[in-house]
Amino acid sequence: ICGDAVVEGNETLKLTLSNPVNAMLGPDATITIADDDTPVSRVFLSSAPSNPFLESAPSTLSAVFKIRLTPVSTSAVEVKYQLVEETATRGSSCTNNVDYVGASNSVIFAPNETERVVTIPICNDSHIDTPTETFTFSLTSATGAVLGAPTGSSGNMPSESGTSRQIQIIDHDKPIVTVSG
Repeated sequence: ICGDAVVEGNETLKLTLSNPVNAMLGPDATITIADDDTPVSRVFLSSAPSNPFLESAPSTLSAVFKIRLTPVSTSAVEVKYQLVEETATRGSSCTNNVDYVGASNSVIFAPNETERVVTIPICNDSHIDTPTETFTFSLTSATGAVLGAPTGSSGNMPSESGTSRQIQIIDHDKPIVTVSG
């Protein structure tokens, strides 16, 4: 019997003897291999904000990302995330034509904690931008867990598998036309 680290439930095999010499065969034997592996905790985005965000109202919106850990861990788990600037401009505050506020960072799940929330402010700037600007929120690594939702058919596991989400910001600023002379 070979040990492995795969969580798979108990397994069975059947032992059948054949071709006896000077003996009679008894019934087949069923051998059960008990699975003693600990389930691996997985971390993933269980919900992400609806897209797109309309930049003009209200002055500051928030993109809320819920990060889930399952199954529960009895030790702390750290999850790093990254904000990838695509066409939207990132800054440290909603000033100077910044489209969203934030920095790559991490969250820590305390023992027995299953959900953490990260909020990214979406700014209303007055700069005329491309019609749709984007950035991506991505889970990049985990210590004490693995990235991605659990798979299988246990019936109670979440079905989400995402570890990243692109956010779209629609610019509603209008150019101002002036006439001189």
